[in-house]
Amino acid sequence: MLIGFKIKRNSSGQISRYKARLVAQGFSQQLGTDFDEIFSPVVHYDSLRLLIALSCHLQWIPDQLDIKGAFLYGYLKDIYMKPSEGYEKAGYYAKLNRSIYGLKQSPKAWYERLTTFLISLGFTVTVFDPCVLIHSKHQLFVAIYVDDITLFGPPGSHQEALKKVLKSEFQLTDIGALHWLLGL
Repeated sequence: MLIGFKIKRNSSGQISRYKARLVAQGFSQQLGTDFDEIFSPVVHYDSLRLLIALSCHLQWIPDQLDIKGAFLYGYLKDIYMKPSEGYEKAGYYAKLNRSIYGLKQSPKAWYERLTTFLISLGFTVTVFDPCVLIHSKHQLFVAIYVDDITLFGPPGSHQEALKKVLKSEFQLTDIGALHWLLGL
């Protein structure tokens, strides 16, 4: 187990905050023993271009949300790890109930938690991209890029209601109108 440090920058390259997190040493995990598959929830660039073009055509203003500590919302089964330095005790291990950064299965656990929640709200995972979800009744689209969520749809009460429900379930930052996304 390690403590990871990272400097987060805004769209103009200035330092916006400093982050520290507990990170598992996932490099020591073995396929078939410690995990069966991995998946990182990353929206395809073609899907993003399509959603941005659709937004421009329909004069929608996409909104950005950032989920704080996203991986901590994912649920795990039967994952144990050595306690961090200074907390070791012979023969004792820590059982993880929630996923943490560094584990191979953490991104998938987070994705499953988020999509299960969105599906319960009436969203459907698209066939063309598993990181794009559509709500057919309210013409809302959700694009997922790990812990960043972009909402595409007509401005109004449905988009605001979705943000309110997401805030009740996850700790998040409402970044506001889309102005910078994945270097685009």
